[in-house]
Amino acid sequence: MRFAFMLAIAQSPSYLIMDEPTSGLDVAGQKLFFNHLIEEVENNQMGVLISSHNLDHLEKICDQITILGCGEVLIQNSVEEIKSRYKQYEVKLKHADKIDEKLEKLQGESVVLSYEKVGQIYQVLIDTTLSSIEEIFGEAQEVSIQEVEGSLEAIFLAKTLALSKGELV
Repeated sequence: MRFAFMLAIAQSPSYLIMDEPTSGLDVAGQKLFFNHLIEEVENNQMGVLISSHNLDHLEKICDQITILGCGEVLIQNSVEEIKSRYKQYEVKLKHADKIDEKLEKLQGESVVLSYEKVGQIYQVLIDTTLSSIEEIFGEAQEVSIQEVEGSLEAIFLAKTLALSKGELV
């Protein structure tokens, strides 16, 4: 993997296209690879296209992200724009009467991308262009809402799982 990267860089390309470039590398090797990649991009002003399922690394180094599912572009924007549009919250409710039905309905309307309930706590990922977390849980009593660090992986999973179920989120 390192040799292929060095060989590609030695040719001083305008664009570099890579598919799963860190496959087979340990954690230290992945970090070293991305450090070298960033250095080469800065020094040579080259464009890079990376196809990968390792979204944690891409989230840290990419300017633009395109998420594909079933041959369709599901999301295409800057990392900042994507993460500002799709927010993840941890919601604790004392009384969760009918909230599951409401979340299910909102998921069908693409407002809620995904939600998971563990005890009295809901992990909810929403599209903030369609609603706010306060609008969703505003009627609930004794509610605690906290924004948590969202990830591209959570957004990717919600979008692609909905698409595989035949829903368009």
